[in-house]
Amino acid sequence: MTSVRPHIRHFRTGAIINGLADGDLCLVLGWSGDAGLAHARALEAGNGNAVAYAIPEEGTEVFFDFLSIPVDAPNPEHAHLFIDYMMEPAAMAEVTNQYFYPNGNRAAFELVAEEVKSDPNVYPPEELMDKLFPNLPRGHKTLRMLTRSWTRFKTGS
Repeated sequence: MTSVRPHIRHFRTGAIINGLADGDLCLVLGWSGDAGLAHARALEAGNGNAVAYAIPEEGTEVFFDFLSIPVDAPNPEHAHLFIDYMMEPAAMAEVTNQYFYPNGNRAAFELVAEEVKSDPNVYPPEELMDKLFPNLPRGHKTLRMLTRSWTRFKTGS
């Protein structure tokens, strides 16, 4: 794995959207929504850069975003109002249309733009969904091993 390290430009996930859209990066490990944003930005720029996203046929990790309210939040009633708003189908569909991340709100699905809801990288087909798995909690020993491996890889040591 360290043989590929000299060919890695950076480890800044926040820089991959523009890097792909501008053609400064040719391959990234990233989230589907970031690839969707990069694709949209390349189209808007009209620069001829094609950005594509692929889920490995073997499957990959799937993640879920969520909203939570800290127990000591100063305005929990406002937080609840915001969550209620985000659960409205039109609001949730707009998030999906803007950021290319799927949502689980069934009523919102009908309001998602056709080109987004028919994109298999946003809403993968059932046979691919069966191969996706969650990032489950790991024990302390495993986390330490992962952290050390990642640090060695990033630093090249």
